[in-house]
Amino acid sequence: MRCSSASASSNANPVIRGLPIMVLFATLLFSRGSASNLDLILAPLDPALVAGPVVVEQPAEPAAAPARRESSQPTEKSPRISREEILDQLTRAFTERLQPVGYLRLHPQRDLPDLSRRPAPARLELLDAPSRLTGNAIMLRFRVEDADGEVGEWHLPFRVQHLAAVWVVDRRLATGDPLSEADFTAREVDLLREAHAVPADPAVFHRYEPARPLVPGRPLTWPDLAPRSLVRKGEIVDVVATDGLLTINMKALAIQGGALGDVIPLRNLESRRDFAGEITHEKRVRVTF
Repeated sequence: MRCSSASASSNANPVIRGLPIMVLFATLLFSRGSASNLDLILAPLDPALVAGPVVVEQPAEPAAAPARRESSQPTEKSPRISREEILDQLTRAFTERLQPVGYLRLHPQRDLPDLSRRPAPARLELLDAPSRLTGNAIMLRFRVEDADGEVGEWHLPFRVQHLAAVWVVDRRLATGDPLSEADFTAREVDLLREAHAVPADPAVFHRYEPARPLVPGRPLTWPDLAPRSLVRKGEIVDVVATDGLLTINMKALAIQGGALGDVIPLRNLESRRDFAGEITHEKRVRVTF
């Protein structure tokens, strides 16, 4: 019986007989592979891989905000329409309309409009004003516009000064005395207070002479003056007589004096006959036949 058992064992399938050996070999192989994989996991990183370029994605840029429309309202630093600018433009517009000798100065009798919230520059249009000055109280109507259009229209009272330099007498002068700039001083006055004062123009001394005595310290006025006599009574004058193409020069006695353009009686020094002639220059008369 034992022999038969041993025989049976020896005659068993060789695959089955070698199975334990194969299981043992696979176990050893698996344990070595697991150890290798674990070593790979625990091994430090390769320096070459760590030193490589690092790419960082930039965040997307935010969309540009839509452009803001500029407002016509003035900012804190932008220029604004001031009352001084309104008064300056109004004065210049009124001066251009009147074209006075000297200059004008306006004094508002009520507050000018407050346009400090409106953007500069502003354009002022003078709508209604006096055509001439008869007193120092006037009314002016005007309109103001800015970049956005019409701002408003106003009708306001003003006190006006008409300032100009005039001649003031320095020394006493008699009627008919020749005038000289050395006898006068130029001084600025309000022509609305000194309505007849003569502006300080040197041409006055060549065209006029005193029509009455002049008192020092007073402005020279137009009633103080008379056209300057280019020919005086009793003077000998040059006479140019023309008759067509014929011209005769002679001397004559002025029976009466006169200014430029005056026709005065004359007397021929040779024939003693009287005739008339027109004064053209100083001590010169023209006669036309």
